[in-house]
Amino acid sequence: MKRRKLGSMRSAAVAAILGGGLCGVAPLVQAHHSYAMFNMSKAAVVQGTVARLEWVNPHVFVWLYVERPHEPGKYDLYAFESGPINLMTRYGWTKNTLAVGEKISVYYFPLKDGRTGGSFIKAIHADGRETLGDPFQPGVLSAGKNVVATEGHPDPAAPDARGGPSPPEQ
Repeated sequence: MKRRKLGSMRSAAVAAILGGGLCGVAPLVQAHHSYAMFNMSKAAVVQGTVARLEWVNPHVFVWLYVERPHEPGKYDLYAFESGPINLMTRYGWTKNTLAVGEKISVYYFPLKDGRTGGSFIKAIHADGRETLGDPFQPGVLSAGKNVVATEGHPDPAAPDARGGPSPPEQ
């Protein structure tokens, strides 16, 4: 009888230690999902051509060529961050949700530092279909109501140092 009691006490102690350890890790996991780099108070929209759908952890990225408004034939490469692959898959995304070369409009929360891109809200395909981004991201479900057009990169002459695919053929 004493042995049984001792075994259950050990199990309870191990559970308490593991539970406490998980509570200590939770703030670190939450900190990874910060939206501090994005201007969450101003949704914007750009139209362009899909350059790449980056299907890698920790987040899906959509790369889009956007023609510079005052320089026809010249493009900026925008990068849009969305949710993790696991979550996006559960909401219907696949590696083929956005096809390279497809023309779309992207609604997003812009980067605060003025670089091209931001946090992906949704895409509108040429046929009118909508592809929603991470539904758990603050503001995604209601952001489409207050969207403003974006004129592109604040300094069109600045090169895009992030790399990525080449602009569309002229």
